[in-house]
Amino acid sequence: MKLKATIILAFLLATISSSAAERTAVEKRMVAEQYLGTHSTRTTSNNLRTIVENEMLTMIGSENCGFVIVPNDDVFPPVIGYSQEAFSSDMPSGLNWYLGAAGESMREILAGNARYKTITPPSDIPESVDPFITSTWDQGNPYNKLCPGGNGTSSRLYPTGCVATALAQIMYYHKYPEVGIGDHQYSFKPQSGVGRILSANFGETHYDWANMLDDYSKGYTDEQADAVATLMLHCGVAVEMGYTSSGSGSYGQEACLGIKKFFGYNKNARLYTRDYYTAELWMQMIFKELNLKRPIYYNGVSEGSGGHAFVIDGYDKDGFVHVNWGWGGKSNGFFDIALLNPSGSSFSIDQGMIIGICKPDVDIPYESQVVADELGFIFSGTSTKRVTISGVIYNAAAEKFYGTIACVLENSENTIVLKTEDNLTLQPITGGRWFTTNLSLRSNNLSSIPDGTYRLFVGSKTAEDSRWQLVRPREGEVSSYIVVKNGDDVTWTESKDDMWTSETTGISSVTIKSQDNANSNIYDLQGHNKGKDFAPLHKGIYIIGGKKVLK
Repeated sequence: MKLKATIILAFLLATISSSAAERTAVEKRMVAEQYLGTHSTRTTSNNLRTIVENEMLTMIGSENCGFVIVPNDDVFPPVIGYSQEAFSSDMPSGLNWYLGAAGESMREILAGNARYKTITPPSDIPESVDPFITSTWDQGNPYNKLCPGGNGTSSRLYPTGCVATALAQIMYYHKYPEVGIGDHQYSFKPQSGVGRILSANFGETHYDWANMLDDYSKGYTDEQADAVATLMLHCGVAVEMGYTSSGSGSYGQEACLGIKKFFGYNKNARLYTRDYYTAELWMQMIFKELNLKRPIYYNGVSEGSGGHAFVIDGYDKDGFVHVNWGWGGKSNGFFDIALLNPSGSSFSIDQGMIIGICKPDVDIPYESQVVADELGFIFSGTSTKRVTISGVIYNAAAEKFYGTIACVLENSENTIVLKTEDNLTLQPITGGRWFTTNLSLRSNNLSSIPDGTYRLFVGSKTAEDSRWQLVRPREGEVSSYIVVKNGDDVTWTESKDDMWTSETTGISSVTIKSQDNANSNIYDLQGHNKGKDFAPLHKGIYIIGGKKVLK
């Protein structure tokens, strides 16, 4: 259900000064009233109460109307999250994680360690996508009917786990598969009692989608309970769920592997790690996936309470994504997740997502997922110009990488591989552990390449990749260089831009500055305004009047 139509916050916005200031209790209450429509028959302002309040934010709402999350400091927009669904004192663990993560992000911004910007859907897709997951499932009865119990038997049943509930809701949306693939078993040790083997025979199970309900809170038959409980248990076995009474858990890479291996989902569904993407690219990936009506498995980690998994299934015109917390529908709503990794900050709360969860006949290009820490580029030489690249690389995918890492020069006309590390095997993330490999590449002579403008980057490629993929450093670090070759002259300019993809290096034609744009502002490739005088600028590429210009 879409909550916001036209919301007038003119009074509140008018009161915000040019410098940051605390919002008053009155201002925060007015924000909540306007977002929740308290002038309607659903509730009155007298029903509103403060649900959560801490140093960074205030959550205001009413049990039958939903809630609004208001930042305390007016340097931030009036709202970073809202819900029209019922809530209770038993807050979804994922929402609790979001509140903590949002608070930490805002603290980073206020300390001057990061910047905040609103990220809205790109213009080439619809400005909003209504939520399309219809189920409101959770982790208790009847979903955990077949889960193990505290003594290794069926008594005191453990919750299904947020990973299993998220995967099960996504699979219920697709109503796929009819029958699973193969079988699997693993050893499970309960908190007390005797250990046991948990197993599932996916290949001999017909998943009874027709007998599953969107909402089990209004009653159900034994057949309907068994249908969803079987799916939940099989999701748990597929990810080797660690069942406990306080909360059952697994890892995102296990979810990505399990849904493909045992349930036959698209082989190119990929696990992505937030640390290695700018907020703009991360959100663009999310918006475009949701526009294809494909739900996203999303996870985060918080200190003390472990991991949290939930489903994203829509977005609004302000760029907030719709979250199904897997908590019986409680507190589902729209939230600003771009805030959770503000530009310039390394703080990301271990966010990850699985993109491309769909049936196997959908065409999704394969993309290797190699990332890097401490990636360094050193250019040397006068007549013989070379680049030396060093760093530590990881395979961020759920599957093993076997292929080539290379120093690549590329533009729309040419791809030049300067130096390669061939037949390289990189182990995938396993049980939350990352496996490192040292990288050292020294290129061939740059002076011998054809004249032109190129993007120089570290690329990865397997037999399944259609072209070189960027080996991504952490957000905010140099990811590539713009190299200009003009006769004997070779210049290079660092770039942190990661919005170019495997479809384009972002480099096409480059023009020479003319009098036609003499009065235009000049920008470097990082977007910094360099004024209007071209003469004192160093050699390189600039943007004038929307075009790349070579000096």
